[in-house]
Amino acid sequence: MAGEGGVMPVYPSEKAQKTSSIENEWVKVKLGDCLIDHKQGKKHKKGKKPKHLSQKYSEGVLPYATAEYFRTCKAVDFVPVDYLDSCVHIKKDDLIIIWDGSNAGEVFVGREESVLASTMALLEVNKTLLDTKFCYFFLKADFNILNDYVTGSTIPHVSSNILTNLEIPIPPLPEQRRISALLGSIEKAISLERRCEESLTTIKRAAMHVVFNPANKVGWEKIKLGEILKLEYGKPLPKEDRCNHGGFPAFGANGILCWSKKAYRNEPSIIVGRKGSAGEVNLTNGPFYPTDVTFFVVHNEKKALLKYLYYLLIQLNLKRLVQGIKPGINRNDVYALNTYIPPLHEQQEIVDFLTTLDQKLDIHRRKRACLENIFRLFLHNLTRGTLRFTDLPEGCF
Repeated sequence: MAGEGGVMPVYPSEKAQKTSSIENEWVKVKLGDCLIDHKQGKKHKKGKKPKHLSQKYSEGVLPYATAEYFRTCKAVDFVPVDYLDSCVHIKKDDLIIIWDGSNAGEVFVGREESVLASTMALLEVNKTLLDTKFCYFFLKADFNILNDYVTGSTIPHVSSNILTNLEIPIPPLPEQRRISALLGSIEKAISLERRCEESLTTIKRAAMHVVFNPANKVGWEKIKLGEILKLEYGKPLPKEDRCNHGGFPAFGANGILCWSKKAYRNEPSIIVGRKGSAGEVNLTNGPFYPTDVTFFVVHNEKKALLKYLYYLLIQLNLKRLVQGIKPGINRNDVYALNTYIPPLHEQQEIVDFLTTLDQKLDIHRRKRACLENIFRLFLHNLTRGTLRFTDLPEGCF
C-alpha cells in the first residue's frame, strides 16, 4: 500500500540510487519523490493574501506569516477571524519556502499556527522517508541553487522543476533526526547571540542618549564643535602604495578600504566619511592612511579625549548633514554644531562605560561569527554525508 503522497514507505525506495561517496545505508532520491502532492500534482502549496489584514492583535486572529515574520519572530499583521477560512494555515515545525521575490528559495520552519503569506509556499514531506527538519537543512544548504535558477521575467519564482529534481542524500531516519538536532542546536545558539547583540545595541543607544544629555549636569560647557576639533582632508592613495596585507590600514568613508605601505599619520585618530558613505565614523588606534573620501580628526587634547569625541560624533549623527547629488559633508557644518562637553575626568568615566558595552558587543559578535562558521561547515557536510556522526570524536556531541 502507498504511503503519504503516493510514495511507497519502503526504505530505501525503488527510485533510490546508492551513493558511492558515503556508506551503503545512505541513498539518493529526487526531492520530489519525498514531497506530498497538492492540487494539480504540485509539490508545494502557495499562501494566499486575505482580503483584510489588521495591525492589531485580538482574540482569535492569526499572524500573517511573511518572510520578515520568520526572520524577526515578530508579527506585524494579523488575519481577522472572519477571513481565516479562505487562507492557507500552517503550524509549528511546518516547512516553509519563499516562493516569490528576490529571496526565492530561502526556507523557514513554522513557529506557531499562522496564515501563510502569498509569496510563501508550504512543502509537506513524506515522513516515512524524510524528517522535516532534515529537509529544511538540506534546502538551506541548497539556497543558491534555488535562487540562481528562478523563473519569471518580472517577479522571480522558485522553479518547481529545479526543486523537485534536487537529489537529496538520505540517511536512515534516526541519523536524520540526530543531524537535525545538532544543526538545530547550533542555529539556536546563533539566534541567542544575535538577540544578545540586539539587546546590547539597544542598551548602548539608550545609554548614549542619557550620558550625552547635559540636562542637570554640573560643569558641562556649551561649545561649538569646531572649538575642540578640526577635520583635515584625506589624500589619494597611489596604486603603487597599496598592498593586500602587512601594511597600515587605509580608510575609505565606511571603514578600512585596503592597506597602505606607508602611514599618513602615526597617532590615533577618528575617520569621518566625507563622500559616499558620508557621516560614517570610525576610530583608529594607531598609524593609518586616510584616503581622499575622508576627513580625519585633529583635536584639542586639553579639552577633549579622542575616544570621547568618537562617541560624541556617533551620537551627533553626522549623516543628517549630508547634502548634494553626490552625497557629501561640508566640514563647516560640522564645526557649527552646538554641543556640551564635560570635564576630562567625567569624559573618561563615559568612555570607560561605553567601552565596556562595546567589548561585550564584540564578544557576542565574535561568538556568533564562530558559530556561523561551524554551522556552514556542518550544514554542507552533514546533509551530504561527507561527515558522519561516527566520524566525530566520542563525546563531541
